[in-house]
Order: sequence, then C-alpha cells, then structure tokens
Amino acid sequence: MSNTFDQIRSLLVQHLGLDSDEVTESSRLLDDMGADSLDLFELQIEAEEMFGVELSDADIYEATTVGKLVALIDRERAAP
Repeated sequence: MSNTFDQIRSLLVQHLGLDSDEVTESSRLLDDMGADSLDLFELQIEAEEMFGVELSDADIYEATTVGKLVALIDRERAAP
C-alpha cells in the first residue's frame, strides 16, 4: 500500500466514520462507502489541501474507487 492510500484511508475513516478495514483500493466511494456528492466535495477540498494538488470536479466523480482516487492524486503530484 502506498503512503497516499494510507492518508486517503485515514481521511475516509475520519470523514465517513468507517473502520479502516472497510477501506480498500477497490472500495467504491459512493456505492460501498455511502459517500454522497457533498462528501465527495469535502473529500476533494481536504485532499487538495493535504497533497497540495488541484483536482477538478470531473476528476473526483470519475475516481469511483479509492484506488482510482489514489492514482489520480499520485498523477497530479507527479505533474510538473
């Protein structure tokens, strides 16, 4: 597991009130974790602050799983 995954997992556990074992890379943010559009917006803001990246609304909605969100953040962090 990557450091990004660990940080996102902590954020989701805290924000959505989940157990850390419930958060896997294949967990679907909306379907499995019970997040709604407001949760996604708040997650977007918190992730941008935590990782120093800028994420578009479209990117957040396309990142349907935790693993896709981690990949998105890692890609943005690596961008020049």
